[in-house]
Amino acid sequence: MDTPKKQKLDHFEKFCLVILYTVSLIGLLFAFIGLSEFYYVRVIGRESAYAFGPVADNQWYYQNAGVYSTYNLVSGLLFLATFIVSISATVTGNRNMLLLGVGMTVILLIATFVSTSIT
Repeated sequence: MDTPKKQKLDHFEKFCLVILYTVSLIGLLFAFIGLSEFYYVRVIGRESAYAFGPVADNQWYYQNAGVYSTYNLVSGLLFLATFIVSISATVTGNRNMLLLGVGMTVILLIATFVSTSIT
């Protein structure tokens, strides 16, 4: 029979895992967005749908289609890599690797938010 302290710990661990997996899914969303933007701009060539160049207060990666697509490809692949680390950690049951994957995702999210504020 589990003690109340053990049950609280189990609830806390479950809560922490939900947070970790939520962060991983957010990273997967950012990977999808980055890779799809690369696909639309570089592969399909929908450059006319974007305002590239010195227009208003665009972020630095809107200089031209090449910079924009490269930025999105790199960020998408990095977010995808952190998601793969998190999934492989889940499959193997390695919590340290899961924390590493989620930690890398958080660092990438912060870097993304900082880079979008640079004009």
